[in-house]
Amino acid sequence: SVSAARRDPISVSVESFRAQVSWLARHGWRGVTLGEYLAAPAPRWGLVAFTFDDGYADVAQHAAHVLETEGWRATLFVVTGLLGTDKMLKPERYLEKYGGRPDDYRILTWEAVGALAKRGYEIGSHSVTHPLLTRLPDEEARHEIAESKRMLETRLGGTVRWLCYPSGDHDARIVNLVRESVERED
Repeated sequence: SVSAARRDPISVSVESFRAQVSWLARHGWRGVTLGEYLAAPAPRWGLVAFTFDDGYADVAQHAAHVLETEGWRATLFVVTGLLGTDKMLKPERYLEKYGGRPDDYRILTWEAVGALAKRGYEIGSHSVTHPLLTRLPDEEARHEIAESKRMLETRLGGTVRWLCYPSGDHDARIVNLVRESVERED
């Protein structure tokens, strides 16, 4: 995440992100969505795919503006059950450990996600509630995977092509449930 206020392990300051993007641009790199990156012929020299997990509001407030100065876009993986709510993805212990205010951890609204999609950002699934999928029974994991995709496609239109495992947590069973979810649509 790109934040003006947070100083936790999943965030970078706006100034640092701006410097990183500027360095990449000066050295001939181009920022693209995950879909654009994977569609490009190999080797993909000169391309860097930007992805942001969780759906924090600071992506729209800060990261998007920095990327757009170069004409770049990114892929956002959002937790659909949290969009537009005042629920925090990270528990209060984050505030205790790293400081900040609850507002610093605000999640995007559906409207903001839709606006980013219209501006060329790719939106992917990051589940409904951000659980550790490997700890869920099949039916609950299946719901987290399929319902998030369905919600995004219904609210935003189009096809959601990507799922980012919450906390990177997956195993062969979860990979198969994701495949099953995609195959049901075909």
